[in-house]
Formats: sequence, C-alpha cells, structure tokens
Amino acid sequence: MNTFINNNNKLNKKKVVFIMGATGTGKSHLSVDLATHFRGEIINSDKMQVYKGLVILTNKITHAEKQRVRHYLLGEIEPDSDFTAEDFCLKSTVYVENILKAQCVPIIVGGSNSYIQKLVEDPVFMFKYKYDSCFIWIDVEQSVLNRRVDTRVDEMVNAAKMNTFINNNNKLNKKKVVFIMGATGTGKSRLSVDLATHFRGEIINSDKMQVYKGLDIVTNKITHAEKQGLRHYLLEQSVLNRRVDTRVDEMVNAGLVDEVRQIFMPDADYSK
Repeated sequence: MNTFINNNNKLNKKKVVFIMGATGTGKSHLSVDLATHFRGEIINSDKMQVYKGLVILTNKITHAEKQRVRHYLLGEIEPDSDFTAEDFCLKSTVYVENILKAQCVPIIVGGSNSYIQKLVEDPVFMFKYKYDSCFIWIDVEQSVLNRRVDTRVDEMVNAAKMNTFINNNNKLNKKKVVFIMGATGTGKSRLSVDLATHFRGEIINSDKMQVYKGLDIVTNKITHAEKQGLRHYLLEQSVLNRRVDTRVDEMVNAGLVDEVRQIFMPDADYSK
C-alpha cells in the first residue's frame, strides 16, 4: 500500500483508493486506519449513508470512530432527494480534486458498487484517464459475519433508535416501512427476522431470483426453521402468471379486440 501511495507512475497520475465489500466487513474502520496512516480523507459511497438521519439503521461511522478524519457525502443529502449514481459522480469528483489539492489521499469507501462502477467506468468522468486507482475488497468468513450482524441488531435495539423510528409518529402520520439492502451473503434475511421478531413485523422478499419456485439451495432461500414462524411474502411467478392471464381475459371481455380493430389500418406499415 505504501508503494502504491508514494511511488509515481509513468503518467504521473494522482492516486485514489477504493475500499469495497459486504455489509459488516469493516470497511469504515479500515478506511480510517488508512486515512490516519497516509494522510487521507474519506468519501462515502454507500447509497443509504449519503442521506441525513437513520444513523443507527444505516450503521454510520460515529464521531469518535472517525478519529478526526474528514468524511464527505456522509449524511449530507436530504432524505426526500433522489440522489442518483450520476449525482454521486458529480459530487465525488469535486471532492476528489479538493482532497488532492490539500495534498491528501482520496479514499472512497462503501458497499454500493453501482456508484463506483458509474464513477470509474463512465467515460464522461474520465476517471481512469485522470487517476491511478487501487481497489481493496474486504471479505469475512460467514460465521464471523453472522456474529457481527447479531451484534449490530443488539446495538440498534439498545440504542433505541430503531424503536424510535418504528413507534414515533411523524408530522404527516405516515406509516412506517423498513427496507433491508446489501450484497449477497451479508445476512439480510437473518437481520430481517431479528427485527421482525422484536418489532412484530412481516417480511416481503424483493430478491428477483427467490420469487420463483424451486432452486432453494442455489438462490439461498431462508429455511422454514430460520423464518422462526414469521410470515414471509414471496410473490412466486405462478401467482403472477395467473394474474396476467386473468387481466388479459378481462381486457378481451371488455372489448379489447374491437378497440384494436378501430385503430388498425390494413395498408399501414407497422414494422417501424
């Protein structure tokens, strides 16, 4: 790492470090360790942590854990904003330049690979042309990761922040919905069950492979025992197919064919 940071390349490109990995693998702590050692500043690339609020739920690094290292895009964006990957690129490129001008090392850290892919691969931002990048991927053995997830849930509950979100009414008296997101194998199902048992929840699966019947092992579906008696809603494709069939029948019965005949012109070119 010292060689990458301190050695000049032939094109004299500035250096940028990326730290990536699944939830709970210690990306934030590693980024701070590197920043304190190599005089770096950190740009958050987690698409949930860019928003203000929900400090416990999104597991934002605490003030003490930052060790006075400057962080960018951490709780900066208003929750009702639609912060896109392009928005991230526009802001982060400005921050990268500012960090380099201060003669510090930009360290981009987070689990949202779509942000990083857009930044590095989109030719509009010319990132590969401008910078020499080092990518660090953190992996953790599954049993260790499971223990970390369990500890995190306990911390969230003990901090009462999750309880505050669930039970406190907002000004508009909106109902509460919790989303759990993350990379494959990071313990999303386990966390959802833990939260659901504590807060009397029910779970809706949003995994595009697990909605289908079968392939329980390949798609790593949560087992009956792991569900702990909690209700899970999995919109299997057979249900969707029946709904589509029913809708088409209803459209035909309502006069779909006659409606199409009214706009159909025999001599028209419909290939365009």
